[in-house]
Amino acid sequence: HEYKLNWRSGADFYEKHLIDYDVYSNWGNWMYVCGLAGSSRPRVFNIEEQLQRYDPENAYCKKWL
Repeated sequence: HEYKLNWRSGADFYEKHLIDYDVYSNWGNWMYVCGLAGSSRPRVFNIEEQLQRYDPENAYCKKWL
């Protein structure tokens, strides 16, 4: 969304790389983010908010990034 790329590029990337890939979750979520799901709700993913909410100790980033 931030890079203004076609949503199919993201869906294709995750289809090839995710171990637990699920076609319906992957394509459905990508379609939602790009605005094809019919919702008027903002579709902006706030990375800082997600980090504070789900990884306040920064454990995931320290281990994997």
